Amino acid sequence: MKFSLVIVVLASVLLSSVANADTLLKDCEDIAADISYRPLQKYISTRDESNELCQRLDENEFLYTTNDNFYYCKSGNGAPLKCEPNERGVFFPDLSLVKKYTGASGTQFVLFRSRRVSGEEYKESYYAFYLVPKKINPRGYTLFLFPEGGSADRNEGSGRCVNPNDSDVITISKPPVEVISENNNMVRVRFNQERTNCKTNERFKQTLEYAWQKDGFYQTRNQLEKILRR
Repeated sequence: MKFSLVIVVLASVLLSSVANADTLLKDCEDIAADISYRPLQKYISTRDESNELCQRLDENEFLYTTNDNFYYCKSGNGAPLKCEPNERGVFFPDLSLVKKYTGASGTQFVLFRSRRVSGEEYKESYYAFYLVPKKINPRGYTLFLFPEGGSADRNEGSGRCVNPNDSDVITISKPPVEVISENNNMVRVRFNQERTNCKTNERFKQTLEYAWQKDGFYQTRNQLEKILRR
């Protein structure tokens, strides 16, 4: 198995063309009395899966998560709700919510993590899932992977190099991820981690930062500081 991390942000952009998401990602167990969720309730009641978070996008569109994926659902013209994975053949193993936070102009975010092991290869990934105008994506959202954020190695998550031909091994530091400057236009996501060069055994402290700038996330910092051997 492989670890793909998902950090995911659900951003409620205050535009008429963006899906309506007044309450962000409710626990699916908490929507039983909410009639606006009735189509989704009916659908997931027929499914043999663990439902985690549920979101009403509008009267005909919904979103829900399981422990390994995001599902987009749509109905119309009296037809029953139909749901499909965010992307066919793509999963997010060990999917978990890390943090909800808010940026400028009330833009809301939810940070997710996913971890995957495939053979001996381990990968932890973070994603941002946020709402966008439908002229950008007809579904009304985007799922953004934070490049380089999270752990990675080829030794089942041990954080050790297997051989000198390996790519860099990345391990997380504490705290592994932080949200900086919430509730304003300087909000950013910071990753704290260490990189080991498997050819030279040199180790570096790495600080990555991604800032939200009007229409998406952009890397604003990638600092490497060599860790001296004692």
